[in-house]
Amino acid sequence: MAKSIKKLITSYKATKKQLKNMLAEIENSDQEASAGGVHGTDQKALRSSLAESIRDVEYAIKWLETGRQPDNQRGIQRRSKEQREILLDPFKMQSYVSPGTGGCRVGLSDAERQLIDFYLQFVTEKERECYLMVHGSGFTHEKAAEMLFISRGNVSTLLSRAQQKIEFAKNVTAILVMAVFFLLIGCVKIHFYERLFVWGRSHL
Repeated sequence: MAKSIKKLITSYKATKKQLKNMLAEIENSDQEASAGGVHGTDQKALRSSLAESIRDVEYAIKWLETGRQPDNQRGIQRRSKEQREILLDPFKMQSYVSPGTGGCRVGLSDAERQLIDFYLQFVTEKERECYLMVHGSGFTHEKAAEMLFISRGNVSTLLSRAQQKIEFAKNVTAILVMAVFFLLIGCVKIHFYERLFVWGRSHL
C-alpha cells in the first residue's frame, strides 16, 4: 500500500511539472503577443485553469505525503478525549453487534456492514472484542474488563490501539479514494489543456 502511494506521489509530481511547463509556455507566448499588441482572452482563461490545476495537484501531493487532509491540521493523536472516543457511528455499531435490536435507530445495509468489517480487520481479536463491547454493546470499561478478565487500564489500552488502527485505515482509504479521483481528473484536464493550448497557439 505504501509503494502504491509513493508511485502516486511520483506521478502527481510529474503531472505538476508538466502543468508548470505548459503554464510557462503560455506566459511566454502572452508576453510575445503583448509586445505585438495582441491580447487573447482564451489564453488568459487557459492560464487561469492551469494555475488552478497546479493547486489541485499540490493539494493531492500534500495529502498523500502527510497522510491527512491539508485543511485538517489536527491529527488524531492531538484531538480531545471526546473527539477520539469513537471512530465509527455508535448507532451503526449497535446495529452491527445486534442486527435485530428494535431499539436501534438505524439498520445496516450490506455495504455498511462490509465497511465496518473492513475497518475492524485492522485490529487484533482482543482489540475487536473490546471495541465492540464498549462501542457496540454499550458496556462500561469496568464491565468490559470484568467480562474479558482484564484490568480497566488494559481495556483503555486496547480501545486506544483499536481507535488508532481504525483511524489509520480510514485515512488510508480516504487518501486512496482521493488519489484515484485526482488522478482521473488530472488526466482529463491535461488532455483538455494540451488540445486547448495547441488550438490557442494556432490562433495567435
